[in-house]
Amino acid sequence: MKTLFIVNPAAQSGKCKKLWGGIEPLVKDLFAYFEVNFTKASDHATELTREALKDGFQKIISVGGDGTLSQVANGFFENDSLINKDALLGMLPLGTGVDFQKNFLASPTSIQNTVEVLAQNNFQKIDVGRITSLLLQVPAGPWQSYFINISSAGLSSKVLRNMNSTKKYLGPLAYMSSSIYTFLKEKPIVFRLKKDDETMERSYLAYNIFIANGKSSGGGMQWAQQAKVDDGLFHIVVLGKLPKWKIALLVPKIYQGTLSTEKEVETFTCRSLVVESDESCQLEIDGELGVNLPVKFEILQKALNFIC
Repeated sequence: MKTLFIVNPAAQSGKCKKLWGGIEPLVKDLFAYFEVNFTKASDHATELTREALKDGFQKIISVGGDGTLSQVANGFFENDSLINKDALLGMLPLGTGVDFQKNFLASPTSIQNTVEVLAQNNFQKIDVGRITSLLLQVPAGPWQSYFINISSAGLSSKVLRNMNSTKKYLGPLAYMSSSIYTFLKEKPIVFRLKKDDETMERSYLAYNIFIANGKSSGGGMQWAQQAKVDDGLFHIVVLGKLPKWKIALLVPKIYQGTLSTEKEVETFTCRSLVVESDESCQLEIDGELGVNLPVKFEILQKALNFIC
């Protein structure tokens, strides 16, 4: 099976390229035919994936974190269709954020074990989220993107911008430290949500809306403990207005996956969701910055074959 490893050398604050150098000899032992490409810019992984699938590669392995994996997953689609519905997607987790693999009960326990699993062709069909802008147009039509783990609206984009200066030093803790800093500094905004085929909107004064396909992001922050990547549903978590002093009490609950027990948190499931706000609000998509609201989220059931 023709396999392409797409390596993000900038992942884990630049450590990924060196780590790959130590792993590549094992890859040579286990893979009969493979090639390696290194990303050179943002979204390059998406371009490399599309080119590889069109050239007959049947297995694409993302080497980096969840952001790199998301870019590779986007490359499986072109013009809103899968390039090869039978192609396999895999991940070698060498980035700062590696939450997506935690959605699988039999996740490998070491890098060597991961490479051994990737050399096989066992996979699970997983859902993918599609995001369509209700405002931004591109030459092909409305702007669209895909995600496999979690997207969110609210403080998240500001958290990402604030954490850029600390990620190198704090690693996975950078997201939590930036989250607390941003929460204490910012105010909640009003969101309007409309799910599935409902005609009525719901309004929320909230700090953040999480649209979850997977359980956690940001290095183990479990926003949606009940989420499953193959149940055909988004798990929505609305973090409403709450006293700022309470944030310290919420931290352990976030990591334990019990945030939904708080009275300021509302959860529900849906297959599609329109999110709007009168205030300027940028999306976070699998740990990367996205477009501004308004957008529509739709679940694509069992769209990709994930090696696990």
